[in-house]
Amino acid sequence: MRWRRVAGLTLLMIGAADGAVSRPVARLRVVTGDGSPAWSAVVTVGDRFEVSFDHSAERCRWTQRYELDATLRIRQRDSVFPCYGAGMPSAAFDGSPVTWSPAGLVVGAPRVFDRIRMVNARTARIAVQVRGVSIAIGDRLPDLAVFTVEVR
Repeated sequence: MRWRRVAGLTLLMIGAADGAVSRPVARLRVVTGDGSPAWSAVVTVGDRFEVSFDHSAERCRWTQRYELDATLRIRQRDSVFPCYGAGMPSAAFDGSPVTWSPAGLVVGAPRVFDRIRMVNARTARIAVQVRGVSIAIGDRLPDLAVFTVEVR
């Protein structure tokens, strides 16, 4: 399956203008539990995107910030949340402390994923933000539906 990704990226890169520096092009996708696409957008290496939702216990907006790395994997940069309580981290996975910013509390999250698996809850108002556009993914899926955010 990896060779298909490389072949597709090679074809997309061949189409770049002569002399231009090209970056691999892929699709950021939200896929339902049965493999059906719910949404997608074109992304390139270095693009940043966010997945946000209302935390079930604290009822505040939690935003997870990601970046597409050079291997077309999803690198989590950090998480931001304006409140603190049950289910909220007290330190990052690498041991760095939670810090305060104008957007709220920030916790580093130096992890890399092939895909992010989630369960939809309509009350969570799950959204994906990429290139300044926010898509209400939670409205496109049934309540309690399993889905993944992935790059292909």
